[in-house]
Amino acid sequence: PQEGHAITMMEEEKSQRGDIIEMLRKKRDEAAEKAAELHHNRVRSRANENTSASAEEEDPVIKPLTAVNQEEEEEEAARRSKEEDDPYLHVLQATMAGSGRWAFGVAAIEIWIEQSDEKRGMVLERAKGGWWRDSIFEETEALARLEDSLSPHYVPPKALIPGLGVAGTLWSEVPRGNNHLNLNLNSNSRNNVWRDLNQLAQDPDQPQDNGRLALMAKVFGIATGVPFSSRITGLRGICVFYARRSTDAQKLSDPIHQRYLQSSADLLGSVVSWDQPRLDAIQKRNDDFAIIKTRVRRKIMALSRIGMLRSILNSTPEDPNRDDASRYSNASSHTLQRRRSTMQLARSKSVIIGKRLKKKASLTVKKMKGGGQIPPPPLSNSQCLFALAGCFLSLLSLSAINESIQTSFDRGILLAPLGALVTMHYGLTSAPASQPRNSLLGVLVATVCSKSVAYIPTSVLAIWVRVALGPAIAIAVTLKLGLAHPPAGAVAVLFALDTSSNDWKSLGLLLFGYTEAIFFAVIFVNLNGTKTFPMYWGVPNTQEWWGILKRRLKETSGQCNARFTNMIESEHHQHANQQHDNDDDNERKEKKEKAKKISLFFLSQEKKESIESNIASQAETKSLNSRSENFWNDHGPVFNSVDDYRTGKHDKGIDFEMEP
Repeated sequence: PQEGHAITMMEEEKSQRGDIIEMLRKKRDEAAEKAAELHHNRVRSRANENTSASAEEEDPVIKPLTAVNQEEEEEEAARRSKEEDDPYLHVLQATMAGSGRWAFGVAAIEIWIEQSDEKRGMVLERAKGGWWRDSIFEETEALARLEDSLSPHYVPPKALIPGLGVAGTLWSEVPRGNNHLNLNLNSNSRNNVWRDLNQLAQDPDQPQDNGRLALMAKVFGIATGVPFSSRITGLRGICVFYARRSTDAQKLSDPIHQRYLQSSADLLGSVVSWDQPRLDAIQKRNDDFAIIKTRVRRKIMALSRIGMLRSILNSTPEDPNRDDASRYSNASSHTLQRRRSTMQLARSKSVIIGKRLKKKASLTVKKMKGGGQIPPPPLSNSQCLFALAGCFLSLLSLSAINESIQTSFDRGILLAPLGALVTMHYGLTSAPASQPRNSLLGVLVATVCSKSVAYIPTSVLAIWVRVALGPAIAIAVTLKLGLAHPPAGAVAVLFALDTSSNDWKSLGLLLFGYTEAIFFAVIFVNLNGTKTFPMYWGVPNTQEWWGILKRRLKETSGQCNARFTNMIESEHHQHANQQHDNDDDNERKEKKEKAKKISLFFLSQEKKESIESNIASQAETKSLNSRSENFWNDHGPVFNSVDDYRTGKHDKGIDFEMEP
């Protein structure tokens, strides 16, 4: 029976839940229908207004009013287009949308800032772009009167004095302290109080003609204000968060939700306070650009006045047909103009140099007045007592050592630089000039430089010049090496001034005193719990140095091996190339010799054949001559001549065959 009862209870809860969901859906559909109907009515009213305006355009009384309305609409459109291009409004709207998205029950956000008015004193004005409404909030006619600036029934936000309106009332309820307003938003001492807007609208202290407060009470139910303040710009204001009257009050007063609203107000206040410095920066850039333009314009005008641009623009090529007199006159005029331009240019340069010197002098005087920094605070009593004890014990030990050295060797330690050293150890402990590296190396380098200059004879370099030159070189060298140490300059002066008593042994005793003072300071200063000495020794770590050395040796050996390998490979390639070249030369020589033999063989054959053919032709010719002589002897009288015999012409009528 208990399980059955539980099942029936669950079914009843499901049915109730379904009824609630169905009711919410119906309300949502009704709200959507109302919004659509309101939108259609607004569009229809605007269309009627346009038709009536077109019908009344011919009326001479209505026409100026229509022109005024058109001008107002054009101004409003221009203002909206300008706002759309403003990056500040984009950032502010995105920040307000992000803040309102995760704020429980918040339907709208409004930002008001404090401004000063000559007549009413301090007033609250709504910030530029300081209005945001949730897009899912239902649109009504009252909401349109609050938002639509083009509507004839639009109620604009006016400046409010504290105590009037939603923002003024919430601003007056902010707790006041010594600084006029206690805006400590990080503390949880103040809770956000949500005020009923209907009660606020019915307050007799509120003005009765404040239509915006009544519209706010009609559209929204409750509101709360969270103040903000900018430490940099000094801008103060309040963020008003609006919510429905049906919102759960317990969730609105949750500490997490209150901290979120306070943080959101802080963020929105920072964005609003960013607008004026941004505009100032833009104006400064524009002013600088205008100054540059003016300067360039003045320079161009100066150049045009001295005739340089005019001579360049008006220069024409010389006509060779002009006579010598005109050429001479033009040449003299050009010479005179050139001299005049040179004088004007020199005068303008002198003016520019004078302006630069004047600017430099004014800047120098301005720097001489100081950088505006606050001097450091004095040390506490305990720190002064600690410095007193450290300086006394350190100088006491040094003085005792100096006394024993003077009695034994008739020579002492220069204690004056050591007094400056202990001052830096216990007064400027963390300064770079107080560290052991700067102390020892700085004194050593400065003394060597000063002593080197002291070796110059006094006939070449006077003592009073040497006292200035030696320390100057020493200080410059220590600064270049990063070993700045003020007592080193004093040591350099002493060693440059008196070279007889301050020799290299005095430098050794001084370095001994420096070492003793440094080790005493290392022990004594570190007894204090708030100080550390030294901040660095300036000596590289042994392991790190050994690792660097090993890495360098490894890199060097690798580079050597690579070079040796490359050298062997290059020699091998060179030897191979040389062998290949030798083989090619031998082959080429063999081919040449073979071709030579073949050519000689063919030449010998040709010579042999030609010789044989010559011998055969000579024998044939000899036999032919002998036969022809015999035939002539036998038949010679028949022919008139040898030519007739060769051609076969004869007079005797004897026929015979001629031999070929």
